[in-house]
Amino acid sequence: GLHDNIIGPLIPTLIEQTHSTLQEISSIISLKSVGILIGSIIGGIIGNYLHGHRPLILFSTLCLSGLTFLCLVYTSKMGFLIAIMLILGFLHANVVMNSHILLGSLWDKLSTTAFNFVHAGTSLGGVIATLLVRPFILLDSEAGKNVNNSTKREIGPVIDSLPPDSILTCLSLFVAFFFLPLWMYNIRNRTAAKSSENVDPRSVSATEEGTIWQQMKDFYSSTNAVKAMVTLVPITLLVICSLERIFANFIVTFFSRLELKLDDGEILLVNTIYWISFSLGRILFSLIGAFLLDDIILMFTSIISVILIFFFLLIKSKVSGIVIIGFYGCIIGGLMPSVLAKINSTLRINGALAMLIEIGNSIGVLVVINLIGFVLSKYDTICFIYVCGVLHIIIVVLSICLIYFASKIEKNPRFDDEILIAKDDDILCYHTIDSLTHETSKDSSEMN
Repeated sequence: GLHDNIIGPLIPTLIEQTHSTLQEISSIISLKSVGILIGSIIGGIIGNYLHGHRPLILFSTLCLSGLTFLCLVYTSKMGFLIAIMLILGFLHANVVMNSHILLGSLWDKLSTTAFNFVHAGTSLGGVIATLLVRPFILLDSEAGKNVNNSTKREIGPVIDSLPPDSILTCLSLFVAFFFLPLWMYNIRNRTAAKSSENVDPRSVSATEEGTIWQQMKDFYSSTNAVKAMVTLVPITLLVICSLERIFANFIVTFFSRLELKLDDGEILLVNTIYWISFSLGRILFSLIGAFLLDDIILMFTSIISVILIFFFLLIKSKVSGIVIIGFYGCIIGGLMPSVLAKINSTLRINGALAMLIEIGNSIGVLVVINLIGFVLSKYDTICFIYVCGVLHIIIVVLSICLIYFASKIEKNPRFDDEILIAKDDDILCYHTIDSLTHETSKDSSEMN
């Protein structure tokens, strides 16, 4: 979350360092999506080839990401900045893909809880990023002569980027080291597998087989329901990521043009409330996910968010605006993790699915957001709500399709530790694999 959101407050600083314009810097920053797209493909292949070492990949990419951010402090050339954005996008894709696969493998049936809780961290990073750079705002006399006072008022204050980037680098290195014990655990499990059949089913190396192309071939040589669901994965993530980014980018402009007479501080407060409620929503659904089916959570979040988005057209006061955006942020926060959990519970997120998820994400950020941003610039800001409403309706349709096709897919046997062993008087008897080894039968012919 910090990696994604700290770039925004540093835009005025990058403009001064590179002696460029806001439009040039914005175009360069959007190239991070190109890096994500490249990282989704190349990183997916490499990560799947080294699937038993995903924690080590996460350790390496987090360390490199932190060190790359530190290079922003010394960026003075446009070409250097372009290279940094492409590298950050590439590393971002690798972190997200390998994290999703690890979560799906380790948490199994509780993946709804895991995905919501972990994605709450990304939204909290959006709140913390602004707080992290605030103490390091430079005075006009310190900021340099390249950015004049009128421009500063338009694009924001210039930041002394060395302290926040250094803090971010240290945090990245600190968090990265937590993946080393998990990597050592996987190595030990793989070593034990060579001499014993008692392999922990949560081990990544024990649950993933074949190259990424073989996985795609297996998906599309399976039933029509599997083919349809795999095809829907990047489309669904494309729409959801586009919706989240569009709302976050344009909500401040929307509130600033409402007839509520909000000052700059109150408008920024609205944005902060959105991100906080967004984070709290993901934490809330992470707890609810331990008790409710992911189907219920997915349909609840998608349908209620459709209703809430049109409540923005009814805002007549500051209080109503804050209440509506708080409820909306809380509900929409659980949308993406619920979709990921549904995909994982049905197909188990592997290298191929993780790659498709990130491809949908990157295309949504790169193409859809720029396209809709261009459309919104030509029309009244109120159409922003209608655009979000249409996207929400599409998400409801996609969610229904995901649930329908998932119901047609036979449960992934790797995902459950129970197997059907007998049928007696129309009662299905289930036994765990452990108890199966001790099970005896009066008549072995009754066993199927």
